[in-house]
Amino acid sequence: MRKRFSPLFLIAVFFCITIWACVKPSAKPVYIHIDKFSFSCDPSTEGTATAKVTDAWIYINEQAVGVYQLPCTIPVIADGKTQILISPGIMRNGIPDKRAAYDNYSSFIDTLTLIPLDTITLHPSAHYISGLKFNWMEDFEKGCSLSNYGGDTGIVRVNSADTSNVISGTTSGVVKLTDANPKMIIKTNTALIVPTDGTPLYMEMDYKNDIPLTISFVADVNGVAVSHDYVTLNTKKYWNKIYIDFTEPFASLRASNYQIIFKATKSVDGSVAYIRLDNIKFITR
Repeated sequence: MRKRFSPLFLIAVFFCITIWACVKPSAKPVYIHIDKFSFSCDPSTEGTATAKVTDAWIYINEQAVGVYQLPCTIPVIADGKTQILISPGIMRNGIPDKRAAYDNYSSFIDTLTLIPLDTITLHPSAHYISGLKFNWMEDFEKGCSLSNYGGDTGIVRVNSADTSNVISGTTSGVVKLTDANPKMIIKTNTALIVPTDGTPLYMEMDYKNDIPLTISFVADVNGVAVSHDYVTLNTKKYWNKIYIDFTEPFASLRASNYQIIFKATKSVDGSVAYIRLDNIKFITR
């Protein structure tokens, strides 16, 4: 009886033979280890240098190798003088399925002589690229540009040397919610006038929250205020950095201006909940 093979099986065999034929049997990898990205910026014009680079987008001789969560050790096929480019990656809106190279940060690039089977450790660094516009920055060191917007309580500046209350500098913005005052709604004092043509729009922020925190906005669309709840952040016991991408919703509305809103509501259960904010930056180009 003649044995028949399915077309899918034959295609798979052909693919494997083709790949085997294209790979040199003698090719041996070089291992690249990356622990983390360091980040620096000009505090006088770019604020505090907090960052959360979660991934490395790696290119070897201008060819994409892949995206790797940090820290990582990866094998690459290279020998001799080799250009290595690493772009810092983030989770847009704090969502693991929305990983992206963060174009507001510079890429690390170097040319090294690689030797097969060697392991090299790289220490990539990044800074803000030139030409960015910091439309709104709030670090609470000299004041507060957020006000109560119909909630039960407002935000106050807290000065503390305790890093559990302040991530950098000496002051952060804090909202205290109780059973008597369980609802927080605060918004920016000044409207943001930003591009709505698809230009990247990101808000960076450090935060720590005992209860879920919703980031919303109100847009002025032909004189009509349009509100939208955009991203809800889960509770964080420790300070966390997030990059919120407003590009798509702002482009779809094409409003004349926008104001950012922060919302949270505590259950009436006898507890006290805190929302802490710091180092907010709204960045455009």
